Amino acid sequence: MLGKYWDMLPTAAKRYIVYHVIVAPLLFAWWIVPYLMLTSGLTVFEAGILYSVAQGAAAALTFLAGRLLDRYSPNVMISLVSVVEAASYVLYYFAFHARSPLLVLLGLVVERGSAIFYPAFSVYEHAAYPEEIREKAFAYHNILPFLSQAATFPLAGYLLGVAFTGVKNLTMALLLVALLDVLTAIYPLKLLPWMQPPPSEGGKKRAFQIPRGFLFITLTHTLFLFADQMRPMIVFVDLLREVFGGGLFEIGVYEAIYGLFFVVSTLPVLRIGREKGLSMVLAGLSLVSAGDAMLAFTNDIHCLFLAAALSSAGGALMSPYYMDILFSNIPDEVRGTLLGSLSAIGKLLRIVTPALAGFIALTSPQLPYLVSLLTGLAGVPTLILAAKGVRTTG
Repeated sequence: MLGKYWDMLPTAAKRYIVYHVIVAPLLFAWWIVPYLMLTSGLTVFEAGILYSVAQGAAAALTFLAGRLLDRYSPNVMISLVSVVEAASYVLYYFAFHARSPLLVLLGLVVERGSAIFYPAFSVYEHAAYPEEIREKAFAYHNILPFLSQAATFPLAGYLLGVAFTGVKNLTMALLLVALLDVLTAIYPLKLLPWMQPPPSEGGKKRAFQIPRGFLFITLTHTLFLFADQMRPMIVFVDLLREVFGGGLFEIGVYEAIYGLFFVVSTLPVLRIGREKGLSMVLAGLSLVSAGDAMLAFTNDIHCLFLAAALSSAGGALMSPYYMDILFSNIPDEVRGTLLGSLSAIGKLLRIVTPALAGFIALTSPQLPYLVSLLTGLAGVPTLILAAKGVRTTG
């Protein structure tokens, strides 16, 4: 029903993708929290500072989590992500009722803390997705969860942005998501095939040489992460409210458009081979840049929705091939350590970028998107060098 490549995927890959389909609707809670922060009286800069402080509290543990992933199955850590996020939503419930910035900060620390286990997702994907059709696996990984998002986010946006507004209803929604998160934590432990780390060699560390391409992809990844993190959710919500005059319902529509265009634009990935990977990444990056430009220079709500279409189409085209280039530069025997290190770079950037983006947004809500545009384009030369390294060595 889903095509020949779906039938070629192993059971672990299929069930992992289904897991993301199940949890996708719960991610609307990620938008509720920044919306409540800004509507409760915090400025975008103050909210950005809270995000930066919270990220700083969690960043130091990310590399340790990567080391653990070299030794233990990622299933447990994937489950822990849901449990820890559920705890953060309970804290937010009390924080926004008490109008306490300190409790909001505590909730952010717990929520950001769940991200130390995020490398488990990459490790599971690395093990479950067959190398010869890895980009096709990532295409399905994008198509099905984004369809789930497109089907559920507008309804969530209408319910919480139009029908049942206010702090009481929004915080009750967070409690419901917390309960559902706890239930989904069972899936990785009981229904997701267990993945084991690479076998150890008698406790001796095997010498290895990091491919030159990994150094280039690390710099590229850093620039792309910075570009992405200069437009965090708190900055987007501020942009939506201050420039486009929208709220949670418009967020739901934006995310639905994003999801639908991501799905439609991912379909070509199922027909285009990995040898075209670099061209696809560059084409996708061009569309993402066009979306950033629209958010940086326009103020019409229709342009906002068009930017969603451009950005999602670009992300769909580039994501599977970019991940393939990234994974192709990582030796299997140290995948947890290197993926954990890349994640640690992201966490370190997130210490700075929320406050920095919030500060810039005080000057102009659109300015962070211009910074994002320029930074993303700066990653093109190193991306080309990284892809060349894959072709040379792989």
